[in-house]
Amino acid sequence: MAEYCRISLNEALDLPVDLYMLCYKNSVVDRLMQTEEGRQYLDDCERYKQTKPDLAGLRRLKARLSGEA
Repeated sequence: MAEYCRISLNEALDLPVDLYMLCYKNSVVDRLMQTEEGRQYLDDCERYKQTKPDLAGLRRLKARLSGEA
């Protein structure tokens, strides 16, 4: 994380916890974005966070599968 933020380890340890965690999260996301598998993982995480169904998408899928579209 310190390398990602380009600060020394001592400076990283002196950061407030919320700022440290934000920098850590951003460094992990940046590292994952560098590979196809990492990008797929992030896409999956975003999809799993969804709590409301995509009703319009389900209707389109149903119509396509039944041959109506």
